[in-house]
Amino acid sequence: MAPRLTPNHGRQQPNQQTVRQGRRSTRRPHPAGPAAAARADVTTVSVTTERTAWDRNEPGLGPDEVAKSDFGVRFSTPLDGQVFAQPLVIGPTVVVATETNHGYGINANTGKITWHREMGPAWPSAAIGCSGPGPNVGTTSTPVYDPATGTVYLTSKVNDGPDDKHPHYYVHAVDAQSGAERSGWPATDQGRIYVGTKDHRPVALGRPSAFA
Repeated sequence: MAPRLTPNHGRQQPNQQTVRQGRRSTRRPHPAGPAAAARADVTTVSVTTERTAWDRNEPGLGPDEVAKSDFGVRFSTPLDGQVFAQPLVIGPTVVVATETNHGYGINANTGKITWHREMGPAWPSAAIGCSGPGPNVGTTSTPVYDPATGTVYLTSKVNDGPDDKHPHYYVHAVDAQSGAERSGWPATDQGRIYVGTKDHRPVALGRPSAFA
């Protein structure tokens, strides 16, 4: 089960959100590192590459399990920025990215932040009247985990261009357990990144209002 996110209810500073992890008594904590990757809980958006949102390795999560007295919120951790990207669960670590371009590794058992990485100043959504995330747009897409290398890949939209109409996009590669950036990353092509679509047509993200 993926972590649940609760919006700001006045107890945090503006532009913050809290990540809440649901409790499961049917699973034991996973060991850390690439060796445990095959048993990672959630490594991409909606669980599978087909985006089914079905976890075939979660046979114990049924009505009886949910009704148990020890099923519920395990922790609540304040973070900087809104969370639009789905958190990943990788062994003992929950990886969360925010719209202020902050990445976090959170202990899945205690809620303690184990690593934190800043990925540049977020882009102000008011620059083009964006009606989606606000007031900043940073990391919106769900990261993805590579079990072969223990690497999390995630994107950031950074306000580092000549003006706020020309942000740059970057792809980061970080160690899932430490948050350290891999050598040679982040990557970009003159501020653009290339992505695929559901109909298998590649596009390049460049200026905030255009696809190239």
